Amino acid sequence: MNIKKFIACVLTLCMLASFASFPAMADDATYPTRVKVFTMGDSFTQGVIEPNAYRYYIYENLIKDGAVFEFIGPSTSGDFRVTDKYERHGGVGGAVIGDAKDYKWDGSKWVTTSHIDYPDTNHTINGSVNSLHYRLFAGSDGTNDYTKTPYGNYVKNADIVTVFIGLNDYYDGSEGGRSYKLADVLDRYRVIVDRIFEINPDVSLYLTDLPVVSSLRGWTNPEDENGVYAYNKGVLGTLVPEYQAQGKNIHGISLNQEAYKWDEATDHPDDDGHPNPKGNRKIGTQIYLGIKDEILTRNQTKTDVVYNPVRVSSLTLNKTSATMKTGEDLTLEWELLPADAEIISVLFSSSNEQVATVDKYGRVHAVGAGSATITATALDNSEIKATCDLTVTSETYKKISDG
Repeated sequence: MNIKKFIACVLTLCMLASFASFPAMADDATYPTRVKVFTMGDSFTQGVIEPNAYRYYIYENLIKDGAVFEFIGPSTSGDFRVTDKYERHGGVGGAVIGDAKDYKWDGSKWVTTSHIDYPDTNHTINGSVNSLHYRLFAGSDGTNDYTKTPYGNYVKNADIVTVFIGLNDYYDGSEGGRSYKLADVLDRYRVIVDRIFEINPDVSLYLTDLPVVSSLRGWTNPEDENGVYAYNKGVLGTLVPEYQAQGKNIHGISLNQEAYKWDEATDHPDDDGHPNPKGNRKIGTQIYLGIKDEILTRNQTKTDVVYNPVRVSSLTLNKTSATMKTGEDLTLEWELLPADAEIISVLFSSSNEQVATVDKYGRVHAVGAGSATITATALDNSEIKATCDLTVTSETYKKISDG
């Protein structure tokens, strides 16, 4: 064999062997990036009247959009409508913005140095437990090492952080008490924002204002320089633009958009300000509208981290038909399969609310005589449904006359 041809063959074989040993780097990163969302706040975030509070409606809307995300945080809501990925949060009842003067290290633990006394005297808030400052600065070893604080690691691992805070920080005029004076509260808030960006410079931070609820302890007068209107203007009109000018990835979300205007009579009739499901839907929808574009954009970045959730394949109700009398109630039970599906929420609707209404838990109320169909739809797949046909009758009472 010609020596030149021999050498060429050897080189060719070596090259083929080389390619066989090291496969071509094809673009095999095909999974959407799952976005981690950490929600921080007070009892509105924690949930009082409704488990998962407004966060459920963020979740519901994002799932409908096909978004790939999860909530992270130290707490869970106990909401049976969602799996663990969608119920975690950083909300705690009575939380305030707080500051370093609220607590100190006594050599072995953090102790409170001040309290916040509400004008109605029904609450006393321990500043060291219920402030965002404590949860971002107070390390378990007495330092401010964020990895040892209650919230630091969640901020570090989050792609998006939302903060809905301020309802418990208002100014009550008492000397030595917590001040809702605008300058003071914004200064305290700046410390929180600085800390979040110190922990995670790349995070997207969303600050909300406060829903204007007229019953909330009389501090919603538009002319009050220390009231909620001033606070909202300070957060969205001063704080957010201030950090945007520094190049920070920070955004403002108003919870007072006209389409979702707060209605005291229908949105929180059960207690002093905590929203019921109607109110939570308004809050959650506005936050969803604020963050959805970023989540969907981040999802477009592909990763090799496998995202292959177990999907719902079937949905059945315990009743396919029922007869009721006006005024009666009936609870429909459902089963989703497989049991380990990731999205386990079911949406209920009535074809005729003049005949029967149904809530998100499948509780049916007979309103008037007639027919209606209750439809249960899997949030995971709107094509998967189950129905119950209702017939509602009204009893007629005849008066039997004497004689």
